[in-house]
Amino acid sequence: MRSSEQIKAEIEEKFGFFPPFFSPAEQNPQVLENLWQQTLSAYVNNPLSPLFKEKLAAYLSRYCAIPYCMICHSCSLRPLGVRAREVLNLLEAPPPDQRDINAHLQVLAAHSGQLAVLSNWNSTIEESLLICAVFISLEGEVADYYRTQLRHLLGTVNYQHLVSFIAYVKTCHVWMEAHPEVAHIADKRAIEHFSFLLGDEPELADFFHHYWERVKRERQNWLEQRAAIAERQQHEAALRQSEERLSLALEAAHMGRWDWDILTNKVFHSVATEAHFGFTPGSFGGSYESFLASVHPDDRQWLHQAVTQAVQAGADYEIEFRVIWPDSSLHWVASKGQVYYDKTGKAVRMTGVTMDITERKQAEVALQKSEERFRFLAESIPQQVWIAQPNGELSYVNQRVLDYFASTREQILGWGWQEKIHPEDIPQCLERWQDSLATGEPYEVEFRLQRAADGTYRWHLGRALPLRDREDAIASWFGTNTDIDDFKRVEEERKQLFAHEQAARAEAEAARNQVANILESITDAFFAVDSQWCFTYLNQQAEQHLQRSRAELLGKNLWNELPEAVGSKFYEEYHKAVSQHISVEFEEFYQPLNTWFAVHAYPNQKGLSVFFQDITERKRVGEALRQSEEKFRNLVEQTSDWVWEIDANGIFTYVSPKASEILGYEIAEILGKSTFDLMAVNEAKRFAQVVSYFISTQQPFTRLEKTLTHIDGHLVVLETSGSPVFDCQGVFQGYRGIARDITERREIERLKDEFVSVVSHELRTPLTSIRGALGLLANGVLSTQPQKGQRMLDIAVNNTDRLVRLINDILDIERIESGKVTMTRLACDAANLMIQSVDTMRDMAEKAGITLSVSPVATRLWADPDRIIQVLTNLLSNAIKFSPEGSTIWLTAELVKSEQVEQNSSRQLLFQVKDSGRGIPSDKLETIFGRFQQVDASDSRKKGGTGLGLAICRSIVQHHGGEIWAESKLGEGSTFYFTLPVLPSESAVAIADPSNPLILVCDDDPSIRDVMQAMLEKQGYRAITVASGLAAIEQAVAQPPDAILLNLMMPGMHGWETLAILKQQPNTQKIPIIILSGLLPDAREVPHPGITDWIVKPPEEQHLFKALKRALSGSDRHIRVLVVEDDLDLAQVLISMFERYGIETYHAQTGREAIQMSQRVIPDLLVLDLVLPECNGFTVVDWLRQHNRLCQVALVVHTAKDLDDSDRERLKLGQTLFLTKGRITTEEFERRVIKLLNRIICGRKEDSNHDSQTNFDR
Repeated sequence: MRSSEQIKAEIEEKFGFFPPFFSPAEQNPQVLENLWQQTLSAYVNNPLSPLFKEKLAAYLSRYCAIPYCMICHSCSLRPLGVRAREVLNLLEAPPPDQRDINAHLQVLAAHSGQLAVLSNWNSTIEESLLICAVFISLEGEVADYYRTQLRHLLGTVNYQHLVSFIAYVKTCHVWMEAHPEVAHIADKRAIEHFSFLLGDEPELADFFHHYWERVKRERQNWLEQRAAIAERQQHEAALRQSEERLSLALEAAHMGRWDWDILTNKVFHSVATEAHFGFTPGSFGGSYESFLASVHPDDRQWLHQAVTQAVQAGADYEIEFRVIWPDSSLHWVASKGQVYYDKTGKAVRMTGVTMDITERKQAEVALQKSEERFRFLAESIPQQVWIAQPNGELSYVNQRVLDYFASTREQILGWGWQEKIHPEDIPQCLERWQDSLATGEPYEVEFRLQRAADGTYRWHLGRALPLRDREDAIASWFGTNTDIDDFKRVEEERKQLFAHEQAARAEAEAARNQVANILESITDAFFAVDSQWCFTYLNQQAEQHLQRSRAELLGKNLWNELPEAVGSKFYEEYHKAVSQHISVEFEEFYQPLNTWFAVHAYPNQKGLSVFFQDITERKRVGEALRQSEEKFRNLVEQTSDWVWEIDANGIFTYVSPKASEILGYEIAEILGKSTFDLMAVNEAKRFAQVVSYFISTQQPFTRLEKTLTHIDGHLVVLETSGSPVFDCQGVFQGYRGIARDITERREIERLKDEFVSVVSHELRTPLTSIRGALGLLANGVLSTQPQKGQRMLDIAVNNTDRLVRLINDILDIERIESGKVTMTRLACDAANLMIQSVDTMRDMAEKAGITLSVSPVATRLWADPDRIIQVLTNLLSNAIKFSPEGSTIWLTAELVKSEQVEQNSSRQLLFQVKDSGRGIPSDKLETIFGRFQQVDASDSRKKGGTGLGLAICRSIVQHHGGEIWAESKLGEGSTFYFTLPVLPSESAVAIADPSNPLILVCDDDPSIRDVMQAMLEKQGYRAITVASGLAAIEQAVAQPPDAILLNLMMPGMHGWETLAILKQQPNTQKIPIIILSGLLPDAREVPHPGITDWIVKPPEEQHLFKALKRALSGSDRHIRVLVVEDDLDLAQVLISMFERYGIETYHAQTGREAIQMSQRVIPDLLVLDLVLPECNGFTVVDWLRQHNRLCQVALVVHTAKDLDDSDRERLKLGQTLFLTKGRITTEEFERRVIKLLNRIICGRKEDSNHDSQTNFDR
């Protein structure tokens, strides 16, 4: 819909200014649009000549209570050459009488040849039209007569132009009378432009001064004159009718005559009259009473009343009544009469005629039944039905028309229907209608009608057919309006019913044929069956839908011809309609024809009438629409965003289920509210300005932020985007869009801001210490003070570790939560993990004056040992930081039953870290596990840390299928708990790399065996455990291990006996044996023969694995390592580490150099960075894979890059380690790389058993 400003601009462009006439409608765009469109169609674009239109408008202004109309039109007339005096003469002329009108009609008739073409009208024609056209706006029989004459003379099209203009003038009168204030504004403008006329013609001012009184007087005189003329014409018509009836009665051979002498009560009957009453000539009684005796008893009283009234009132007597013949048969008689009076006014005589109308009455009854059938059909079909007279005026509409417009028949009949058509469609409708009226051709047009229920315009298909009489003249028009708004683009609309009833007995058969024509013309298929279910009628559409001809079905039984329908819904509903005498409507699929039908069945006395349509396509479209809606609904319901719709007032009309999840309200609680109802007051004020802007401009918006209030009171931040919605007429309806909950994102951003301040401090502080300490050393300031120099180095090392921890924490939480870190699960022992964690934190605890107490539990777990130790050390570190000096921290564990039994385990190990520190507030016990969260932001400055440690712990524990939580009392301390699933003894574990060293553990204590196996497997060894010395001998012979851990004190064969047998047998004598016993070795200088090392229970992990390394690397062989690293400082550190072990080490700084040196050196191990100059590490590996001697070289990928599974698969050569810079300490790097080298040595050792000639020193 256009705005008022747009319409106003168009008016100003047309007229050169904005007439005050339109001012009252400025605030209502719809009213202004309608008023302007009427002005365009009826006034501006009306083909009548401008001079004639202005003269006629001025002439008609006498019927307006506002003189401004005259001033306005006078201003318009002057440029056309008409002086004000001429207008005054026109207005002051007395209203024309009947003779004047007739004279002007004769003038128009004399120029009938010129009236058809507007351009041929001359001043004479226009003067006569000016006078005669007044009757178009009047009512009454006289006005009807003159309108008919004008329509005949002008032709339908020109007459309609005249009607449209006069209707517009009447609209202007009503508008001005409703808004008299416009007259004051207009008078000022008119006087400014008309002042020179008032000076030249002073009588013009006097005219306006007395204008209203004269108009009232003229109008009153005119009405009185019209009433007198109408009354006189009525008398003349009555007399003329009476004379015509009398002549007709006398001339008609089949009419009878009667004469009643009222004074003597003698009645004379002609022979014809006696025949009308069933009597032979001369046998009819001659009294008034004998006449009454022949009348049907039910008709006697009102007939007598009619006679009495005629005698007393002097009125004509005319009546139709029933008579009973002597043979008891019933007949109808029509009687007319006239009363005669003497000079005293006394009734003395009454004469008249009779006519047998029995056949006419029978025809009327037949016609009435036909009309009833027509009315039944007209009221039953879903279309609007109407009948028009030959001149185009409506004479009948069915109830659907009245319901649709919420109007009375009086408002619609005639030409009242034009007001219901969309203004844009009126010209087309009228043009088509006038063409049909003029040519007699069928009428068909599509147009929009305004529905009263909601004020909307809906598309309709209008059709009409002319119904002709016997002379082939159009007697009436039968038309229908079909609502095609919902199906306009989907299917052809139904054809309409075209028929009309006839007016006489002779036309009764034609009426029946007319009904058949109607049934043939409708788009519905139709058939009728009698009480025996035999077909009595089918139309063409029924033949097509049933794929059977009429000849095949007429007279045949429905169920015999369509046996598949027996027992179906068709069968049930048809019988229901007949037995209960009710109409039924249903839709059903008929399998033999593979067609869906919509059925309307109506019972009648003779059987059943059935209308049905093929709705297969509609069903298909409906199903497609349903599936589309279901897809949309599923999409809306599954999306993480909230989908919404609001109307033009900002009220929610639709929200998706996500809204309830986001805000906590039920959907019904949100609908009907505005977004402001869900906001705090201040937020609503802020957002109102934003919303008002977009609603006023009707523009789309994206990523607007707003804050709503959850049902429980907390705030929810949403990011919303939307687009305007318009209806089919372009009217703004509201907005449709989505909203995304970004509360967590905003909270994370806030936390990150706080985190940045913490991290910046944590980074700058150690960097400052490192820079200061190294600066002093580099400048030589402390060259003479070695102790202080060493202290500076310690400071630099400690702060470097601090930086590494900070960076590792940040990277760990991101990698773990993004799934980039794969947990390397192994069978490991919980006791060992607890001991290692305490050992790691013991130095920190001693410095803080804290005692660590651990109660290990020997339980097998399926976990990543490094990550579990990371959790334990993190919890212990926090406990140390927040515990007072001299206090104790307890690390314990216990087996508990899992609340939710998993597939492989129903038990869990519960770890506890308990301190006696300051405690944690209850409202912080959950939030401390969030990212960047600490109990107090100052803790990061006082105690160190980033607030990521507990978040990392939770992520690791959850990845292992466990839970972590905390309990605390302020001032008493805190306890942190976490659980891990226990690995059942029968569970299978991952098979270790067969190239790793195999260790045989012999001990009669099962717990020792489990702990040792877990410790060994954690370090990458393969482990086999046995419970006795004999089993150890058998196992060593069957599968020789790389080393044996042997207990001494065992039942049966003790350790010494087992050792002796192993050293005696050729297959086992060279296997290194390490004693693992609770006994201490004796203090001999030379070790026991056959024993490689002696470990005292409980073993310290560090001592145990050093002993294994010594045992497994017992030969003097040289290993070559190639370090490929572009960072020279880091390369130097790695080279120094390898040189401490006497390993030949080589360095390549670029990828190309690495390829060249690999061919020359043939290394046993390659330490490879991936980001290199010239070509990267991936290229180096790809090249090595193609080399015969280097395709299986051991590889350590040492990079800062995060690698996914595909990267790791691509980089594998021989035995391959993936170590991440910054996440692994120098000590850990050394431990794992040396372990890999030991496996390489063990592999060579096995080769030497088969080929003693191999040269290991190259």
